[in-house]
Amino acid sequence: MLDLARSVVPVRTGFLQSTIYYSVTVEDMTVELGATAEYASYVEYGTQYMSPRPYLRPAVDGLADQFSDAIMTAVQNAWNNV
Repeated sequence: MLDLARSVVPVRTGFLQSTIYYSVTVEDMTVELGATAEYASYVEYGTQYMSPRPYLRPAVDGLADQFSDAIMTAVQNAWNNV
């Protein structure tokens, strides 16, 4: 997802692209994909003056099936090891 988000984000200076990150919390079984640039949400969702140029949502949507498969495999492996 990280590579896909970085490949589709609009790039003017490269700063927004450089702030895209992900984190995984195994204990909570969560994955977070985001960007820390102050204007990241404006690019993703647009403003009254600028059309949205999504880069995070397409990254998640594009890999949703693979992500679901990975979660299912991890759960099955954990269940088998109990």
